[in-house]
Amino acid sequence: MSPKLLLFILFAMVVLVGESMSRPDLVAGAKPLLMPALMVWFYSVSQDIPSRLRNAWLLGLGFSTIGDILLLFAKGNKGEMFFILGLSAFLLAHLCYIHVLWQKSGKKLDFLKEMPIIIAIPAIYYVLLMLWILSGVPNAIKPPVMVYGLVICSMLLGVINLFRRIDQPTFRWLVAGAILFILSDSLIALNKFAMPIPAAGFLIMSTYTVGQWMLANGISKNENHNKNV
Repeated sequence: MSPKLLLFILFAMVVLVGESMSRPDLVAGAKPLLMPALMVWFYSVSQDIPSRLRNAWLLGLGFSTIGDILLLFAKGNKGEMFFILGLSAFLLAHLCYIHVLWQKSGKKLDFLKEMPIIIAIPAIYYVLLMLWILSGVPNAIKPPVMVYGLVICSMLLGVINLFRRIDQPTFRWLVAGAILFILSDSLIALNKFAMPIPAAGFLIMSTYTVGQWMLANGISKNENHNKNV
């Protein structure tokens, strides 16, 4: 295991300890460093990926860093504003990821056209989640919340569309990462707009951290199978 990945794991552990012990100082100190550490590791293991794709994924991780920082301030009088700004940053991150996935697919919807029924799975999940949370979402931010949900589900579909274009171990890494990312965002939405979730911070950050790493690891494996994790 590379020292760069160990640094990412160290920051992740500090964040999770902070969440589990209700230590916002630990979370605030380590959370902004999570994605930069992942960016350093990803850059080191993705040298064989075309630079335009590597840079697009790094840009997505950069937007994720901005989102992480903004969401630290999503409480108090200006909490709603910081929540929307953080949501916007993560939306841009997912658009970067979708761009990379679209390029990997050869700009074709081969598998989704072959198996359109698969589209129903994230679509049904999206509808059910929106029905669950929208009554608790302030009217002013309902549109961006709904748009963000569509974008992250599109990211999952972008991963699924690669089914016949990448090896199955890589495909499973990417699908698992996308699902964990969606789960993390769903937990945020449910905890904020629907109902309090026990240990919400720990669950949100653990699924988010692992999801981001699995996606990055899957992308790095896709074109460079000899790099070690």
